[in-house]
Amino acid sequence: MPKRRTACLAVVLLFASKNTALASLFTVDQWSVGVGTRGEFPYFDGDSSNIVSNPFVESFQAMDRASSATASFDFSWNDSSGDFLIDGSLRCVAQNLPPYPGAIGSELCAASAGIYFTTTADLLMSVDAAFDYNLAGPNLFAFIDFNVYPVTTNKPVDPIFASSMHDDTYTHYPAAGTLRITGQAIVPAGQTYLFSLSQILIADRNTGAIAMGDGYYHFTLQTIPEPATSALLILATLLFSRSQRYRCR
Repeated sequence: MPKRRTACLAVVLLFASKNTALASLFTVDQWSVGVGTRGEFPYFDGDSSNIVSNPFVESFQAMDRASSATASFDFSWNDSSGDFLIDGSLRCVAQNLPPYPGAIGSELCAASAGIYFTTTADLLMSVDAAFDYNLAGPNLFAFIDFNVYPVTTNKPVDPIFASSMHDDTYTHYPAAGTLRITGQAIVPAGQTYLFSLSQILIADRNTGAIAMGDGYYHFTLQTIPEPATSALLILATLLFSRSQRYRCR
């Protein structure tokens, strides 16, 4: 076998062995996925599911008097590659009961998920999330976050990753755009972690406002390359770049 073909085959086998072993390095233990809506105390309603399935496709609705929050989730993952993708949408309808305009107040609508992982090796977590929002009137608010916490039973702990973005129309409107989160963190071995994520819309009930958004969370859990492995990957990349006339067969 020619040397260039040998190099191609070695890299293919290297990636195959890493992906095959990855499935045993973490488990998805449990989760809670759903939607909630909240006005002033004591008005609150929520709808959720804790049934773990892959894929998971479901819609939820919560009602607070004349207001409502509706969310949909399309969630799937690949054990062998450690790749997770959650597509979702959120619609918030904020209005008071007759007679209008009624009392001034805001409605908070949230689509959220809490996913519990246990790791058996140090893993590199990478996240890319986006939320496209449309705030068509005054006094509206859009928010997205992604957090990773070690799970403890007796005290709160700092997250190993935390990021959030927001926009509002309290001083200007309309507003539309994309809220974006990207980043990486090391997830140490031998621990259970809570991956917490949410999309939040807040609307003024006095204006009968409707706020909408949709987006995705894409995150991966990967083994951390050893120095020798990293060197091999760099070498393989150089070999490929210098031999574009040849193809792996």
